[in-house]
Amino acid sequence: PAPSRRRQRFDVALSATSVDKKVLAELTWQGVPEGLSRCEVWQLLLGYRPLTQGRRAEALQRKREEYWELRKSLYDASPALVAEAAAEAAGSAGA
Repeated sequence: PAPSRRRQRFDVALSATSVDKKVLAELTWQGVPEGLSRCEVWQLLLGYRPLTQGRRAEALQRKREEYWELRKSLYDASPALVAEAAAEAAGSAGA
């Protein structure tokens, strides 16, 4: 079956060089059609992803790197891990 007129309007809005946030918000008001990523649409509307198509891949990669660095720093500084490492060090020093 051919895509609905509403789906075609979404496709046009999302494929633009720079997404018009107002148009996308109006289209999204009745829900995101099946087959489209709700996640991507909401990330655009909430400002998580840039509206300019050329900057999206770079920004998403940067955000993923920031997330992994934050996760690594929080995980490495976890009190449970610090205590476990200290216990292992004390155990190997006593052997």
